[in-house]
Amino acid sequence: MNVRIVLHLGITGYQIEWEGKWIRVFRHDVECTNGIIHVIDGVFLKDSDVRVTGDASLASFAPHLIIFLIAKWLL
Repeated sequence: MNVRIVLHLGITGYQIEWEGKWIRVFRHDVECTNGIIHVIDGVFLKDSDVRVTGDASLASFAPHLIIFLIAKWLL
């Protein structure tokens, strides 16, 4: 897999171009117990990278939906 990532420093901070999308870097070089992370506003994941198995029911999906709606409301 050939991936090209471009880093851009603008007025609002760092941005990363990946797969034709610009992803904002909220915080860079955050020290953690197991290394350093960068907090970004996007996902480096393609639809083809996701594999779903099993049967989904409303009971198993409801907690995830509630968390998603709360997160959207807070942002």
